[in-house]
Amino acid sequence: MFRKDLKETEYHSYHKTYLDLAPELTLLEALKHSEEEVLNFITSVPIEKHAYSYAPGKWNLKEIFSHIIDTERIFVYRALRIARMDESSLLGYDHEEFVKTSGAASRSTESLIQEYEAQRSSTIIFFKNLEEEMLLKIGKANEQSLSPRAIAFILCGHEKHHLNVFEERYT
Repeated sequence: MFRKDLKETEYHSYHKTYLDLAPELTLLEALKHSEEEVLNFITSVPIEKHAYSYAPGKWNLKEIFSHIIDTERIFVYRALRIARMDESSLLGYDHEEFVKTSGAASRSTESLIQEYEAQRSSTIIFFKNLEEEMLLKIGKANEQSLSPRAIAFILCGHEKHHLNVFEERYT
């Protein structure tokens, strides 16, 4: 299953920006490719730039990385609930507050890398073991339709979006 196989009914138009940035690979290949891209990027940025923000109130690299991890954790939870046919409308979250209270700025980049790798490994195993009908199930998050397979590609595009922003504004 590829990103191009997604139907517009599987995601909110807000997520199209992220989906357009996701690689045109199979779902599992996209997650692995995205992981490599993120880790290569993070490790290529000089350590002295990990705490740098281009303007007051803007996130530094460690905070961006923490946001990527939190978003993946939340979206995979949504995918789990939807795949298990939970018809509850899942609530959103305030990513600004999550970053403010994450403590990411005081953490080592290595600890964030370890957390990211663990989360991504879990994400890949989760999606690898979903049956096709589970991937196609449509649920509600933030009052918007969403499928587990769309979530996987959204995660990849979300990461790419943040890497692009960091590259444009921080390097």
